[in-house]
Amino acid sequence: GLHLNLTNERPAADAAKIPLLIGADGKLKNGFVNLLLLSLLKPRAFKQQIETEIRAQVQKYAATGLPFNHIDGHRHVHLIPAVFNIVRQVAAEYHIERIRVMNENIFNTVRQNKSKSWLVDGGLVKYMILRFLTWWNGYKSDVYFYSILYTCKISADLFDGVKIPAGYRAVEIMIHPAMPEIDRQHMEDVWDENILSPWRTVELETLLNKKVPEGIENADNH
Repeated sequence: GLHLNLTNERPAADAAKIPLLIGADGKLKNGFVNLLLLSLLKPRAFKQQIETEIRAQVQKYAATGLPFNHIDGHRHVHLIPAVFNIVRQVAAEYHIERIRVMNENIFNTVRQNKSKSWLVDGGLVKYMILRFLTWWNGYKSDVYFYSILYTCKISADLFDGVKIPAGYRAVEIMIHPAMPEIDRQHMEDVWDENILSPWRTVELETLLNKKVPEGIENADNH
């Protein structure tokens, strides 16, 4: 699927056609909050330019011939309502069967995990915003998302006895594996300091841990 990017590096569309999104260096300049504000303050121009960039990225991906069964967004910007409406329209046109939404049950997650890092590192705020936007967009998915509360801090212990609510056919886990010691040798490509976090190594270890899936059960114990 496509990890839609509207916040970092260079666009897929002609920069001259999307001035609201581009900085003086020719790169995408807005974060989540700025995109949300633009969607409210300059809705018409924003929607036109966002659609131009989204279609350019979707067409670029489709041209590869790779399977195209889902779409999501870097920093979850696809959940901004004005963006989501366009993503939903384009997904229907390209027969993309699933758009990532934040349907995680917070009570289910915190019941299973001792770590309360989400109380101080912004995990709770992020969850509340994205959960509200998912509700606002009115889109349902049969794939369960786990765990936005521990974003960029996904360790193997988070999967001990995790029970996924009934009614979902699959579980999606967002993970950011990397080797910071190698990335430091190529600082010209490091556009986010989080890339150098030691948690990237922890997440790589989690990804390679073959026992992790064994700790995930749905409500029916399947």
